Amino acid sequence: MRQPILPAMQTLGSLHPHTLVLELPVFSRPMLEESLADGCNNEPARVYAHELQHWFDIVGTLWGQRYLDLVFSAFDAVLAAETEELAYPEVLRLFDADREILFPRYYKYVVPGAPHGAKKKWINRWSAGHRIRHDGTRDHGYPILFVRLETDQGVFARQPLSIGALLELCAMAAEDGAFNTFLPTLGDGERMVERAIRTRALVQHLYDPLLTTYSAAAHVLSTSSGDRRVEPVFAWGAALADLCLNIEPSAVRKLKPPPRLVEFGHRIIHGFRSRADPGFLYACVIASLHDKRLLALDAGGLDTALNSVGMPGSGDLYRRAERSLVHRAMPTFRSDRLRVLRTALREAGVAILHAKSASAGLPSQISWHALPSPMVMTDDAEQFHLGQIIVGIEDTEWLHDCQCRLDTSLRQALRAGRGLDFGFTDFIY
Repeated sequence: MRQPILPAMQTLGSLHPHTLVLELPVFSRPMLEESLADGCNNEPARVYAHELQHWFDIVGTLWGQRYLDLVFSAFDAVLAAETEELAYPEVLRLFDADREILFPRYYKYVVPGAPHGAKKKWINRWSAGHRIRHDGTRDHGYPILFVRLETDQGVFARQPLSIGALLELCAMAAEDGAFNTFLPTLGDGERMVERAIRTRALVQHLYDPLLTTYSAAAHVLSTSSGDRRVEPVFAWGAALADLCLNIEPSAVRKLKPPPRLVEFGHRIIHGFRSRADPGFLYACVIASLHDKRLLALDAGGLDTALNSVGMPGSGDLYRRAERSLVHRAMPTFRSDRLRVLRTALREAGVAILHAKSASAGLPSQISWHALPSPMVMTDDAEQFHLGQIIVGIEDTEWLHDCQCRLDTSLRQALRAGRGLDFGFTDFIY
């Protein structure tokens, strides 16, 4: 069983968040390397940039490092358990964390026949709800922020502003960065043609009601800032999203939500604060763009917007995150091999986070070779790295075996603990 926890826009690429393998099933290694060297086909480079950003965000953020603790703790429990039941608590803890990246399908909906935004203008609004507990009651300590997409005929989609939505904004921005690196290598005529093709593809993608996981965070930023240009919205939004994934709970306690979000009520605001919810922090900052007329989508505008809701500037937030990552304690592992790999991934996270702090969350293409990199697998069965090796081939194969054992344990845990016996389709996005 495979668990693509991160949504797959297409089958061109994927990153498995448990084994951290980057798969490019329709490209060969020569195609990718030529594309990265500014070859005539930019698509392999864009897909690689998209999935590589997921690697950067899982390994190089405080949120991602906490998530990796859960992954490796679940592996450790499965490997060490004398009886299968002893591993169930850690296995189910990871299962719930996986589902929090996007939330189960129940929380997102799209009305059948919803209009494509290229043909009918979309409006977006905020709303809030609560997570449903296993006993069917509302968990008032776990609010969820939604983006409602509407036309003049009413609401047609609801998208949680989840971790997954922020991760996809960063990945889309990285993909756009790879395209912008490629454009200057073309002549004037070719550049115009490529830009026109890219613009049409982005419009089809960003305004597809079925793909709101990818677009919702960009839409609310564009609306709040009044800026309709794709490049600054992607870049500025990704910079903010990365900060939100690196925020410490102590900083969120000082958060001052704008009036339009305060209307949700004290109880909901307290729930968002106590969970240091990255989506809510993102919403607060961009809502202040409109309320305080802070319209400049640049580095200065980002710090001004952060300060307007009681947050430190980006430089201070990154410094705090780096200190926290360097000094954070890891779980205790019974497997020495897992401990060594987990330590290596924490050290890789420090290097990636440092690079992010110098490049507004999006390490540039020219720096990729010097940064820790994932194992890449292409359609010609090649396995290789395009940067520093953190998890080698043998360790990758071993983690895959750990994942298979985890899958088996998860099936049994869900049957035993939650009475579920199904095809796992609800959390495969």
